[in-house]
Amino acid sequence: EDNIPKISDKSTHSNRAFIYIPHQRILNKAEISAKHVATSFVSACENFGAAPIVAVLNREDLALAQKMQKFSPQIKVVKPENTQQLISLMKNASLCITQRYHGALFSLPNETPTLILSNDPKLIGLCKELNLPTPQEISIIGETKALNRAIIDTNNFFSHSASRISDVLIAR
Repeated sequence: EDNIPKISDKSTHSNRAFIYIPHQRILNKAEISAKHVATSFVSACENFGAAPIVAVLNREDLALAQKMQKFSPQIKVVKPENTQQLISLMKNASLCITQRYHGALFSLPNETPTLILSNDPKLIGLCKELNLPTPQEISIIGETKALNRAIIDTNNFFSHSASRISDVLIAR
């Protein structure tokens, strides 16, 4: 873990950064390879001129992130050491793509555009309550349109939803 940059490492931040928070078990169930995830994520980042950062929350996901980094060396892997670092990372991100509830929990209140890619019932319910595209909708409309919606519609979404986001997340 010594080669994993810490959040304070300036090389992990650019003017625009997309954060991906993976969940190894979800990818295993879907039989999606680390190579596919890495190339898709990097491609999306390149399309929007963003630095690709993978934030890992546990050892299982760290192994996946390191595999992704082997396929796409431009990916920066960060492991927040505490909640404050995760909040800071989310606050500075241009977009959060998450398969974990805590990714949504820390990105949405910071008004970070968020795409949720998980069939977890809690996360699907959260998507529906906040009018975010569900994983099923993302697969139908396509990743690029979903990314555009998450980024371009952000100001309108958050200006009308900030208090609702807090209410929904606190209630869970």
